[in-house]
Amino acid sequence: MESIPRLLTGDARYGRDVLRDGQALGRHSATMFDTFHVSAILTILKKVNANCVLDLGCGTGPLLLAACQLNQALRGVGIDIAPEPIAYAQNVAERDGLSKRLAFVVADAFVPDAWPDVCFTADTICAVGVLHEHFRDGEQAVIDILNLYAQLLRRGMKTLILGEPELRYDDRDDDSGFYLAHIFTAQGFPRDKESWLELFDRTDLKCRTVLSRPEAGQRLIFYELAAR
Repeated sequence: MESIPRLLTGDARYGRDVLRDGQALGRHSATMFDTFHVSAILTILKKVNANCVLDLGCGTGPLLLAACQLNQALRGVGIDIAPEPIAYAQNVAERDGLSKRLAFVVADAFVPDAWPDVCFTADTICAVGVLHEHFRDGEQAVIDILNLYAQLLRRGMKTLILGEPELRYDDRDDDSGFYLAHIFTAQGFPRDKESWLELFDRTDLKCRTVLSRPEAGQRLIFYELAAR
C-alpha cells in the first residue's frame, strides 16, 4: 500500500518494482480459502468423481491439502511459478502425512507444454484466482489460455474448475481493499458473472455449473467447464 503513489504515477510497476511475498500471500489466502471456498470445490470434485486434481497457481497448497485430508482416495498435483510457496506446501504435505498423495512443483500454469509429466496424471484441473490478471493484456489473452486448457480436456481430463472474484460494489471494507489493490497494481479488474459467461461463449469451453458463496469474505464464483 505504501507504494500506491508510485504505482499511480507510473513511476513503479507491479511485478517489476513492486513484488509480493508469495509464501506470505499463500499462507494468509489459505485461511480465507479454507473458511469459505473449500466446500464449493469439493462439491464439484464429488460431482465429476475426480481422482487426481491439478491445481494451477496453487500457492501454499490449501485446496489440495484440505481436499486430500477430507477424501482419503484423492490425489493431487499443485504447480506455482513461485518456488517459496511450493517449498512451504511440500513441507506441510510431509508434516501432515500427505506427501505420497500430493506433489508440488514449480511450473508456469499458462505453459502446459512445459509442465512436468506428473501434471498429466490428473483428471481434473482447478484454477482459482489466476486468470483475471491477464485481462490487462486484453480479452483475447484470457480466451487463448482457456483454449489451451480446453485442449487438455479433449485429451481425457474431466473438467476445469475456474474460480474468480465476483465483482460487487458495497460497503464491505474487505471488498473495497481487495478491488482497490487490483486497480492500483493493474492486475486486471475482477469481472461479474455475466461477463465471464459471455467470455466462455467465445472459447472452446462450455459452462456446466456455477457455484457462488455470496456471504464469503472475498467472494469468488466457481465455474465448472467442459470442452465443447
